[in-house]
Parts: sequence; C-alpha cells; structure tokens
Amino acid sequence: MAEVPNLSSFVGGAFRPSTHAGWVDDVNPSDASDVIARVPAGDPSDVDAAVEAAAAALPSWRARTGPQRAESLWTWSEAIAARREEIAQAMTREVGKPISEARGEAARCVAILRYFAGEAVREIGETLRSIHKLADNLDKRTEEITKGVNLFTAAGTKQINIIGADAHKTLTQVELTFKNLDKNPSRLLFGGTAEPKR
Repeated sequence: MAEVPNLSSFVGGAFRPSTHAGWVDDVNPSDASDVIARVPAGDPSDVDAAVEAAAAALPSWRARTGPQRAESLWTWSEAIAARREEIAQAMTREVGKPISEARGEAARCVAILRYFAGEAVREIGETLRSIHKLADNLDKRTEEITKGVNLFTAAGTKQINIIGADAHKTLTQVELTFKNLDKNPSRLLFGGTAEPKR
C-alpha cells in the first residue's frame, strides 16, 4: 500500500505547515481501510493567516483589467482540463460518487471557468453613484418632485374644469338641437324648415 501523504494548507500562494500538530484522516467512504490523505487539523491562527492573505491579495486582483482576469481564469481552466481524469478519479475515491458523475463535475468546472473568462472581457452594465451622495440629495429631490406633482395636478385640475365646462356647453347645444328636431324632423333630412312639397 502506498504511503499516506500529509497535506499542507495553501495560503498566500504557497503551501505552508499548520501551527496545529493534529491531523485528520481523509477516508474513502466506500472503503474505510483506504486513507487517501491526512489533512492538517488547523487552529484559529491558520484561519487568521488565510484571511490576512486573502485581504492582502484583493488590491492587486481588483486592479486587474477584465482581459487580465480572463487570462487567469482561462489558465486555471486549462490546468484542470489537462488533469480532468485524474481529478475525477480522486473525487470518486474521496467522496464516493459514481465516476461518470465525477467526470461530468470536472468538465463542468472547466466550462464554468471558461464562461466567466469570457464574461470578464465583456464590460457591460452601469456605474452607480455613491449612496452617500444620493442620500444627501434625497430630501431636496423629493421636495422638487412633490412641487412638480402639485403643479401638474393643479394644472390638470384646471384643464379638466375647462374641458368639463366646454363639454357641458356642447351637450346643452346638442340637447337643444334634438328638441328642435322633434318639432320639425325634416330639418335633419332636408335642411329646411318645412316638409318638401309632394
């Protein structure tokens, strides 16, 4: 049987030993006698080191352009694609899933990385102003909008009143016209004031 490897933590771009002396066995779920590796048990200082390394790496990653990020993601996808079968076999051994599913998961990982590598060079979207500036101007803008709505409402009400008055006048004229037609319906057909001679 091959010697069981002792793994190290990957922090700040390099493998480093844990400050904790303990180890945890990574066991094949389908064969309890198959110890795949021993993993550092770790302690709070290991977590702190990982968080500090991530925080230190953020400014340089943030400063990268879209194409630079795309290149990193694509390189990562190529490294996984080159070892796809090896990764699938290790996955099946470690978590006990069918090899077909493990191969599909490895392929999916490659596809996801390549997809987001493509997204990194498609610079789309909007830049939003600082929320603090929006908050500072919110009361003033709300007041302006309220005034505008009030003016619009007042103007609209006045216009509606005018339209209503005109409509009432028109309806009154129509009503008078029909009353006259009731007295002399020939006016509607012949435009005259009397029935045509036979």
